[in-house]
Amino acid sequence: MTDKLVEFLEELSRALIASGNSVSETERILRGVAESQNVEVEVSVLPTMLIIKAAGETSRMSLAAQSPGVMPLHQVTKIYRLIDDVRSGRTEISGALDELREIVGGPHRFGRYGMFLGYLLLSVGIAFLIQPDLNLVVYSSFLSLISGALIVLGYGNRRLSLIMPVLASFTVSGVAFFLIRAGAVTGNLTLIVPPLIYFIPGVTLTTGIYELASGELVSGSSRVIYGCMVLLLLFLVS
Repeated sequence: MTDKLVEFLEELSRALIASGNSVSETERILRGVAESQNVEVEVSVLPTMLIIKAAGETSRMSLAAQSPGVMPLHQVTKIYRLIDDVRSGRTEISGALDELREIVGGPHRFGRYGMFLGYLLLSVGIAFLIQPDLNLVVYSSFLSLISGALIVLGYGNRRLSLIMPVLASFTVSGVAFFLIRAGAVTGNLTLIVPPLIYFIPGVTLTTGIYELASGELVSGSSRVIYGCMVLLLLFLVS
């Protein structure tokens, strides 16, 4: 039972970190789940590492490396529902572990075409908010088609996801500069912001600042540094 619980906590920690949770909140949730099973655990969570020790019997240390990006919100909702079911006793640990793996490994809710359409709508909305000029919105939407296609292409591919911010930024900015040079569009560099909005690490920076304010110096500083490096790469490549 304890081995299954530790294994479930390990998988749950990875899922919570991937959903953008802070390490302090993740530790609190893991301890709450263990207490609901009448097991006392010691937990130490970092953005890329997890250490669990359960009641002098079982201990485990594992890496919790995640693919770039944030877990879809419908998966986050299912994970929190599963946590409530485990705490209330409606779901056994063995069944919860299989369900958690199914949630994390499941396909995107709307499929690749839905991802593409959703990203296009998001980019158009951001373009209208930044500069509601019809010509710029049209060209920005065209660039969003390129970045959206790259996002869909790299979805589920960890190696490709690692270089996707640089690849998308280089491609989108190259096409934008070509359009400006050819005189097809006039304006400033706000043209390339909506197509690249997906790659701006807002969640990472927000969580990192929250962790720094909570005294989690290691995890907070690592997130802030990572987020700043992504922004720097986007700036240099663009």
